[in-house]
Amino acid sequence: ENKDQENPDNKIYSAVISGWARSTTKGFGHEEDINTGLRAESLIDLMLSTRTKPDTMNMNAVITAYVNNTKHQEDSQGAIAVLHRMHKLYIPTSSVTYSILLKACYMYSDSVIEGIFQDCIKHGMLDDKILNKLLSNGRPSHLCSQIHKESDGGKGV
Repeated sequence: ENKDQENPDNKIYSAVISGWARSTTKGFGHEEDINTGLRAESLIDLMLSTRTKPDTMNMNAVITAYVNNTKHQEDSQGAIAVLHRMHKLYIPTSSVTYSILLKACYMYSDSVIEGIFQDCIKHGMLDDKILNKLLSNGRPSHLCSQIHKESDGGKGV
């Protein structure tokens, strides 16, 4: 087997996906908007087709591509779908995963935000970054009140 013919590794894929995540949605000869999340997710499909398992960095880059393209609710739904895909493929999440997702989902109802928060807790990824993201946006208010209460030693604010 020729070593020059090997498939790119996860770091190469992450670099390409991250570049797409930061790119504008127009270009490459296209006048219409290009959904950078879908474009980035197509690389995950390519990785899987070549038996290269995506890692947390790859998937976080795809979520970032959706978040940076969040013009419509479907883009946030795409980001959430990537989280579900991570679970299905047994790809570990990180606190960064949830922080990026929360950024995308503030156009949603409190129940969606709370679902992401509960998933974060379930997978042991709750940290100060996540708590600060929730508290800075003040949503969902009942969850923020509970966090304030618990961080204040149960005395309340």
